[in-house]
Amino acid sequence: MNKFITFTFLLFSLFSFGQNRNEIISIMKEYSANIGKPNYSHEFVDKKLNPALVKLETIVCKNNDKELFHYFLDMILATSGSANETPADVLGGIFICQTDLVITELKGNYKIESLIEDLNFGFGNRTFNVNDRPSNYKELKLRIKEISN
Repeated sequence: MNKFITFTFLLFSLFSFGQNRNEIISIMKEYSANIGKPNYSHEFVDKKLNPALVKLETIVCKNNDKELFHYFLDMILATSGSANETPADVLGGIFICQTDLVITELKGNYKIESLIEDLNFGFGNRTFNVNDRPSNYKELKLRIKEISN
């Protein structure tokens, strides 16, 4: 029984988190270049892009991967106007785990109002439920205001 549970967990991990950094970058670039085309609508977003973005959040949070974060911000900018909320939610999640990275980029080369709006939206989604709020929630809210000024 233990072998079955272990195998199931490994199989789930492979399918859920099997994308590596280069595959994530490739998916984001493909989506950015083809947004609005029929083959890149809901199915692509739900089955390829959003799982890749969840993995991206994990990588950036764990490794403080500035280059991968830049690719992510570039994708958000290239696909502005998309109804997909996952990029904003992932940006909010990265802000919670790598606050300084996000602030540095959104006050520097990526000081773009739409990204700050996405951050506000995604952070709001991530912290909507009081039980999901990090212990430094109030400080993070103030830091978002700092970016906006």
